[in-house]
Amino acid sequence: MTAMTRRRIFFLTASAAAFWVLMPLLAGILLGAALAFLSEPLNLRLNSFFSARSGSRKSAALSVLIVISLTVIFLIPFSAVVLGAVEQISKSMKSIAAGDARQMFESVSQQLKKLLSLLPVNVEPQHLTSLLIEAAQRAMTILGQGTGRWLSELPSAMFTSILALLSWGYFLISGRQLRIAVLRYLFPWPAERSLLRLTFSELFKSLVLANILVSVIQAVIIGIFLASTGVPHLLLWTSAAFFLSFIPVVGTAPVTLGGALWCWTIAGSPEKAIAMIVCAVVAGTSDNFIRPLVARGAGALDPFWMFLAMMGGLAQFGPAGFLLGPFALALAISSASVLRNSLKIRTGELQQ
Repeated sequence: MTAMTRRRIFFLTASAAAFWVLMPLLAGILLGAALAFLSEPLNLRLNSFFSARSGSRKSAALSVLIVISLTVIFLIPFSAVVLGAVEQISKSMKSIAAGDARQMFESVSQQLKKLLSLLPVNVEPQHLTSLLIEAAQRAMTILGQGTGRWLSELPSAMFTSILALLSWGYFLISGRQLRIAVLRYLFPWPAERSLLRLTFSELFKSLVLANILVSVIQAVIIGIFLASTGVPHLLLWTSAAFFLSFIPVVGTAPVTLGGALWCWTIAGSPEKAIAMIVCAVVAGTSDNFIRPLVARGAGALDPFWMFLAMMGGLAQFGPAGFLLGPFALALAISSASVLRNSLKIRTGELQQ
């Protein structure tokens, strides 16, 4: 065993131990690292504009300025929208609980029976009312438990957010040099290391831009439906839909289905509730088609393979699979292209 091999084994062992120690803080660190990676081009441009050398005090000050500015412009409004949405959900739950739920659901069931009379379906109003009350009670219980769990975990979420901000600043200052040094130890082959870095960089940025575009489209669709059905706090719920659309699996369902519940119970309009359910289907499925179309990356994945990679990654790794799945497939395609070119060059040399 050579000295270099021993050093690499020792490095991997020490890194595994460090990873184990930092695992409870991993969510905040990874979030900060991702934010630093996304804002790195802006940091490089500012350093170039102000002639700040990497590692200097001026460069560090610019990095801190970027973190503070983006936090004030984006992250603080996001927190305000989330807190406002939770507050409105709590008020709606209290309003429904304080009202005459049975009378309300009986009225709704009568209206629904009128709609069902157009179809060959025979449903008793009392049975339908019981089903509606039971479903609403279960939904309120789940919603109440989720809200209470979220409030109980709020201090932990605040700590994670502070850790993410600190990690963001640190990785924005020295993350580039650290990333280069670590990759040299993990992948001593320059060509493969460059391919790995290029594939991840382009795919990550492509997925982020695709998610932003999908979030804007979904927020616009949901805002139109909310305005047409008369759901209150239009700006709040449209903003909440924009931010929730970044969350895999859950997405905008709390806003659209919550709007349908409001239309059905408070407004007493099954037609508007059905419209909001249609909105939930349209907005919920649009990302499955739009995101693969605009997220391609270095591997030049076509929409079909991008869709399969996202779904397979989600099944294997959970929400993180939306990045890991396309990255694995894009890396395989990129490496196959490099191997094919190498074989062509080698074949040409042998023929000569």
